[in-house]
Amino acid sequence: MSISITATTKVTGATPSKAVAYAVEDIERDLKATMLPSE
Repeated sequence: MSISITATTKVTGATPSKAVAYAVEDIERDLKATMLPSE
């Protein structure tokens, strides 16, 4: 799960609220990448 790894990395040294925001951004980015055609 790249999402949890990325989120955990960004959590280090960040405030909880920022960590959540980063995690949400990563999840949205991954979802968009998954929905887009791979071509």
